[in-house]
Amino acid sequence: MPRPDKLVIDNIMESLPVGILVIQPDGIIAAANPMAAEILDLPDQLLVGVPWRELFLENEKAEEASGLVDAILEAVQREAIGLRKSITHQHPDGRTAHLLVTTSYIKDGDRIVAVVLLLEDETERLEMLQRENLHLREIHQLQDERVKGLNKLALSVAHQIRNPLMTIGGFSTMLLRELDDNSPHTYHLKTILKEAHRLENVVDSVRDFARLRPARRSRVPSCILLAELEQHASQRAEQENRTVEWITACPIVDFFVDHEMFLKAMQALVDNAFDFTECPTVELRVMAASEDDACVITVCDNGMGVSQEHLPYAFDPFYSSKPNGTGMGLPTARRIIAEHGGTLTLHNTESGAEAMVTMGPEALIFSDSTEKREISAAPKNLLNGQEHNTL
Repeated sequence: MPRPDKLVIDNIMESLPVGILVIQPDGIIAAANPMAAEILDLPDQLLVGVPWRELFLENEKAEEASGLVDAILEAVQREAIGLRKSITHQHPDGRTAHLLVTTSYIKDGDRIVAVVLLLEDETERLEMLQRENLHLREIHQLQDERVKGLNKLALSVAHQIRNPLMTIGGFSTMLLRELDDNSPHTYHLKTILKEAHRLENVVDSVRDFARLRPARRSRVPSCILLAELEQHASQRAEQENRTVEWITACPIVDFFVDHEMFLKAMQALVDNAFDFTECPTVELRVMAASEDDACVITVCDNGMGVSQEHLPYAFDPFYSSKPNGTGMGLPTARRIIAEHGGTLTLHNTESGAEAMVTMGPEALIFSDSTEKREISAAPKNLLNGQEHNTL
């Protein structure tokens, strides 16, 4: 009658969902379970009591499928403890299987008495992943083609609208020059000219959005980017006969971005702050920091914020709560940030609205690792390089 402990071991070996091969130091396969025979596509009786070299070196073509042989050699000859590797194994009928091999040992004191190989068949899982990846690539290709088609359509429509607009604007201007200010038609012509200019701005915004190119990154010193952004804010304030209070807190670093495109996106955030701030003095706080392996840039204002009614649609093209707005500033900014692999969000704070740009850590280039550690350890928005200007 079999011993109870042997019955338990035999039942465990037969019921395990992974294959097990036990190889003695002399190369003889001492034990194997049914799953190992199924995975290797070999009869049970051929596995036990046979030298592994005789079995696998004869059935495998070294140049095509030597993965299992290499794994056994590493485990038996090099005593690679805890080896875990994915291999390809060619069955006797020529089929190729993808296996995950894990090695272990049976020891008697300090002496290794057998090598244990655990075999898992990953063929079906890998084939499923390949099918899913192929399906995803096809979906992405269709989406890219659809976006390219929409961009071409938008450019074509913008071109077709621009030509009549130029005619309408040109003739309206000519008629205005021939009429005096007291003419009853002057008001109507000025309205036509004003709306033509407004429609022209919409066409320009659509054209710029459709023509956005992939980001071409380069190193841009933070001081240069902030200076250009401050200049844009001061020009906007001058046009509206307002003042701007400019506050920045940014480490002395280089931004790794597309200079032209990223500046355009940041300028759109500044313009949005002006649009939603009714105070004669616009307070702008531009902060940049390295947080949790990410580059975070915020633009805050002292305005009234974005109403909860309009906030969900803030990034929808052509959606604007402003009478003369085109509704393309924030969507364009978000698409540019997405081209940099980042995200753009907008939410309200106690003092106004805050736009937050989050990009990967590669967007910030520090001069050395020591400076990065010092800056990363600083409190948020209290980094060195702080400025406070009123224009």
